[in-house]
Amino acid sequence: MNFCLVIDTSTSICAVALYQNEVLLSTIALHQSNTHSEKSAFLIDELLKISKISIQELTHLAIAKGPGSYTGLRIGFSLIKSISFSLNLPIIGFSTLLGQSAAYFSFAQQLQRPIISCLDAGRNEVYASIYHYENHLLQDFGPIILPNEELEMFLQLNEVIIIGNGALKIKNYHPTFTNHAILFPHIENPTIGLGNFLQTRIQKNHYENLVTFEPDYLKPVNITQSKKSKI
Repeated sequence: MNFCLVIDTSTSICAVALYQNEVLLSTIALHQSNTHSEKSAFLIDELLKISKISIQELTHLAIAKGPGSYTGLRIGFSLIKSISFSLNLPIIGFSTLLGQSAAYFSFAQQLQRPIISCLDAGRNEVYASIYHYENHLLQDFGPIILPNEELEMFLQLNEVIIIGNGALKIKNYHPTFTNHAILFPHIENPTIGLGNFLQTRIQKNHYENLVTFEPDYLKPVNITQSKKSKI
């Protein structure tokens, strides 16, 4: 038996969940921007109280590794690494795009439609990945500029489910081939469908290296040099 604590601070949602094997025991999702530093540790405490599990009973940790916001990811990584170090627990990393897709896999299976999971990356850019309805990655686009020929070809050949805060942007840039797409632009909780994924990672002992494990930020930090002439 294992107890896995899951945390996702990669977007404006701060979410935590506790799994016993592949079964979701409890979860909390807070939809408040810029409160991750104040609330993430508190939500973990509340989650464990609700579940009647002590932190010492945890056997595994899992975290959304991005793509996502710089500040949110740093907060989540600092917290999960501290717990891992103090309790000597292994960490499972998962894509933010997988996390928000996982809650919709059963719905996608009923319709036998692939899921395009996406995050708005500003201007006409999104991060996007395509998942099969049986819970495996078909294609990781990474950051793309819309409209995108490869994405449009996939939309032309498949009726899809598009989820995430970049869903409406994809529809706007590819209106012809998204008429029959089902959109879920608002994610309620990105930690609720991860049971099977977590168990597979645990069974395969597929864990992150505590020292080298780093987040995948939405955009790299750009340093702009002054255009003023040097005197």
